[in-house]
Amino acid sequence: MLIAKYLIWPLVLLALFFVELSFLPQLLPWGITIDFVFLLVFLSCFFREKNDYFSYFLATIAGGFLDIYSGQLFFGFWILFFVLLAWLIKKMSFLMQGLNVFSFLINFLVAYLFYKFFSWWLVWPNFSWLNFMITFALTGAIGVISFFIYASLHKKKS
Repeated sequence: MLIAKYLIWPLVLLALFFVELSFLPQLLPWGITIDFVFLLVFLSCFFREKNDYFSYFLATIAGGFLDIYSGQLFFGFWILFFVLLAWLIKKMSFLMQGLNVFSFLINFLVAYLFYKFFSWWLVWPNFSWLNFMITFALTGAIGVISFFIYASLHKKKS
């Protein structure tokens, strides 16, 4: 079971990465997309136990895919960024103590702005407020839906 988790989730992440960067910008107007890679890393960090390090593994894989695709100054920029982001999300979610919508939204807002700040820094001449707002709204809506699905499944288990 443990091996399947470490083999299946990177493949899921790779599929979401390709949908986000190749298929979805062609489907939606103005090249708007949903940040599936960020969303999967965020959800895995927010819903994991404090001592569960799988979210760091997933953040490393997500950063590696973005490093390969983006071609930054040095390989490992996005890996370091996503590991730092995973650490930040875990710290914020445990400081807020609780699985509720308010803590989810605050964590999501801070983490997404942190993620987009570095994206803006790298592509500043091509930045669009309209694209940012629509992407934020779509990603946030899918995140909130995922939160409610997880919360309803979590209540049924306990």
